[in-house]
Amino acid sequence: MEKPTLEQVAQAVSITYTTASDERSRRDASKWLENFQRSVHAWEIADACLHKKISTELSFFAAQTIRLKIQSYFPELPPETHTQLRNSVLENLKSFTGPESRAISTQLALAVADLAVQMMPGWLQPLQDLIQMLSVSKATIGTLLDILKELPEEIWNRFMAVTEEHREGVSQQLGFDSAAVYPFLQKCVDGLSSETTVMSKVFLCLASWLKFGGEGSKMFVQMPLLQNCFDALASQDGDLQDAASQAIIQAVRLSRDTQHHGPLREALIPRILALQQQFEDSVRKEDVEIARMIAEIFGYLGDSLVPALLQEMSPSSMGILDLMLKLSSQPFLEVLQLTFHFWYLLADEIDALYTDHRDHYEKARAAIGPYYTTFLTHLAHHIKCPSDTTEFLDRKSEVGDIRDRIFDDHYPQSPMGLMSETAFIIGSAKCAEHFWGLCQQGDQSWNNLEANLFMMMTIARQIPDAAEIGGGIASAVVSVTEGSHVQLRHTAVRLAGELAPWSLAHPEYVPQLFSFVARHLQPGFTNVAISGVSTLCSECGPHMGSCFQDLVQLVVRANEFRIKRKDQITMIKSCAKVVSNMKTVPEIKAGMGQLCQPLLVALQTALQKDEKAVTSALHGLAEAFAYCNVKKSVYSQGAGMEHPIWMYAEQTCAGVRASMQKFPASEDVCEDGNRCYKYIFRNLGLDAAPLLQDTVGQVMSIYQERRHASCLYVAGKLIQVFGKVPAYTQPFFEMFSSMSATTFMFLSTDLEVLRQYPSHVEDYCNLSLEVVRAHPTMFAQPDASGISIGDKVFQLGVAALRLQHRDTHESATDLMKLIIGCYRFDGTPEDQRDLVKQLALKCLQSYGQELTNSLMLGVAGGLPPHFLPNIADVFWEVHLLAMSECAAWVQASLSLPALAAGRATDEHKRIFLNHFQRDLNATGTGLKGFREDVLKPFSRLYQPVKLFDVD
Repeated sequence: MEKPTLEQVAQAVSITYTTASDERSRRDASKWLENFQRSVHAWEIADACLHKKISTELSFFAAQTIRLKIQSYFPELPPETHTQLRNSVLENLKSFTGPESRAISTQLALAVADLAVQMMPGWLQPLQDLIQMLSVSKATIGTLLDILKELPEEIWNRFMAVTEEHREGVSQQLGFDSAAVYPFLQKCVDGLSSETTVMSKVFLCLASWLKFGGEGSKMFVQMPLLQNCFDALASQDGDLQDAASQAIIQAVRLSRDTQHHGPLREALIPRILALQQQFEDSVRKEDVEIARMIAEIFGYLGDSLVPALLQEMSPSSMGILDLMLKLSSQPFLEVLQLTFHFWYLLADEIDALYTDHRDHYEKARAAIGPYYTTFLTHLAHHIKCPSDTTEFLDRKSEVGDIRDRIFDDHYPQSPMGLMSETAFIIGSAKCAEHFWGLCQQGDQSWNNLEANLFMMMTIARQIPDAAEIGGGIASAVVSVTEGSHVQLRHTAVRLAGELAPWSLAHPEYVPQLFSFVARHLQPGFTNVAISGVSTLCSECGPHMGSCFQDLVQLVVRANEFRIKRKDQITMIKSCAKVVSNMKTVPEIKAGMGQLCQPLLVALQTALQKDEKAVTSALHGLAEAFAYCNVKKSVYSQGAGMEHPIWMYAEQTCAGVRASMQKFPASEDVCEDGNRCYKYIFRNLGLDAAPLLQDTVGQVMSIYQERRHASCLYVAGKLIQVFGKVPAYTQPFFEMFSSMSATTFMFLSTDLEVLRQYPSHVEDYCNLSLEVVRAHPTMFAQPDASGISIGDKVFQLGVAALRLQHRDTHESATDLMKLIIGCYRFDGTPEDQRDLVKQLALKCLQSYGQELTNSLMLGVAGGLPPHFLPNIADVFWEVHLLAMSECAAWVQASLSLPALAAGRATDEHKRIFLNHFQRDLNATGTGLKGFREDVLKPFSRLYQPVKLFDVD
């Protein structure tokens, strides 16, 4: 970009902020300003804009630009200009101190913080210098507080173009120098206590430095500043209260390190517990904000005391449990939710005692279990539906949201969830008995019964097989009548499905539960009923035989029940799962017949109609074969009998052939027809050999004529099943060679061409992957033109690594990993390992630089960050096979123009290259370390930083 004038920049900014401008003009102006921000001219012009103060919008843009340049493009400036830049930014910051300039001063404060990080250790004492320069007047103290607040947080800003070693050095230096911050904050409180805005900034700054830690934090406990935080909670200013609470919370978190901050913990506990009166007053006044604020402090205190609680188990340490129960008993759902993490964390810590401290584990469960029981009782009260509700509970309501959170299997970080962990402490049977007791006594209103059923539903999967309470719950569920409240019925249906694991050990209840769930295949209940049927079939399959006729009838009469097509498919899957669990070959044959015959009849009828009907029928058949997996204990290949699903597989294949012949141009018919082939061959395995010739012929023919991508994945499945059978080696090579020839007629290594055919690239890579697995030496054989197929496949894989299509990129990654690393994988025969290693080395000798360029372009912003694990996997295989060559290729790729466009300095590149020049496996770095500590930090230097946006 040529150097623009200040007037041009001002005009572009004006266009973006003027609503009268048309959308295209605003978009063009925004794009121009983004390019300007990245140019070297932005330093001088943005600085001039700030000094001239032409308009608020222009000053804001200029402040953003200065911050962006310092954060991400600082190496552009010669070192001798750094001090001049610092002085200029500070001068500009002093001139934007009014409330109308708040947004501008925030950006400049961030710029100064970033500048301090960039200039250290050259800037010897930034904290002391900033405090000395900006604490001289009331007008600049607020600005100084903004800078000090941001400084410790900006050290670890991943968009900052500095090395990890630099960050560590800055963090260490600021840790030592942090002792200058706390006396300054105390001085602000002592002299400006009536200025609530300044006081809010003081406490937010304090919170930032307490979170950072450092040597200075140790003096906090000895200063009046600690009590000042608690005094501020009594203020009438909401912002000040919130800032003070954040400082207290960070102090609590810091005090978890009792080795270094034990005195701080001792000072905090009595002060926090003394807040109970203020909390009770806020509840009485229905002041939700104050109650929530104090409850959050209590919650963090509770979290910090969990280790001491489990260690001491004394009456005094157990007092925190009473406090948590007080919070959960309050009427505010916001307050209740703030206790969740405490109860989860405590349960998790108790669980951790099980392995090495069994006696203490049992003692903790016995002592703390009753508290959990009370907590769950409070929880059940909170999740009750309003008694005047006549419809289903709205999941977006407060009660609906809280239910989702306690039943969410991913809350907060565990695959078990809050309720599962909690029930584990009490004992899931006792937990269920507790709620069953609440259902049997006291309030018998529908919403109380429904709330307790919901609580039982959240732990139903954990009820032990031997627990008799399961039978009582199951009987209660199926006794819920159609005249009951709709939400009660809804929860009962969900609970019926969740009882499936227990019902597996009590088959006498399975038919009752299934019948109850199936009756609710009606408007309003369809989703939960379909889910319940699916769960029962999946988990109680061995005992669903008596229900199978009814289940098939639901599939056959799906349209009468107004079941949506996606739900019909779920029902077909459920039937197939039941068939899979049948115990004899005749039963499976009969069951598959009952399921498939209506579907085959539907296909024959559809062939007389239209393409859409055929696709729908094929989809149902594909799902039937996908989920009917005959167990080896019932039938095994070579046992001298016909495969139990052979008859229907043969008829289905005939139907697929007829469908493709009638609609050869239809992508959908071909896709679902090929899915039928895929699952039939997967399930029948070598027993499907009689179907192979016709299938291969049709797949090859359709692919040559129509180029449907799904033909490629069917070919891959055939090779996966039959590939290692010697009799099929040559026919499969001919099939692979023919399909490769067709593929390369329209695919090339040109990126734009590949982007037009992502499905073909993905499926061809998967086909090639199966070829390598079955016969890696096949890659060395030439095709009809005399060129090695392996060369063409490798080149295609190299190009495909640059595609941003997730599935395609993963397929290309898997293929390249296998080709390069096949010599060391378990599936490769010993007598072929040297040969495949030489083939891989030959490919790398020819295309190693191209491969490395593709990988490096992906690292340098050519691919989204979530593709990095794939890139790391391929890089790792290349590094293991050809370490020195890999380093040389990386060094060459670092000179690519795209690698010069980011924020990576020569030092960054030197450090990055140094990793490749060492044996990463021998040094203990490992694949994970290579991905997390080498590739990710370097890739961040190429991720876009966009501060200016007209929207």
